[in-house]
Amino acid sequence: MADFFEGLRFVDGELQLDLDYVRGRCVKTSIRVRQDGALSLETRGRGESARFWIDRLKGKKGLQLVS
Repeated sequence: MADFFEGLRFVDGELQLDLDYVRGRCVKTSIRVRQDGALSLETRGRGESARFWIDRLKGKKGLQLVS
């Protein structure tokens, strides 16, 4: 949580989260939430990983381990 809160800011009426590297792992993600509820998610150098999180936010299930 400390890493999350370190990148969290409230600027010009927007809630902003900017992460680059977290504990040595490449995250490179920016999230903006405006007062009207509009959300902006930007990833850099992460391939299609943002789609995974959008699907999770929509309630879709990702890959699951089958034993």
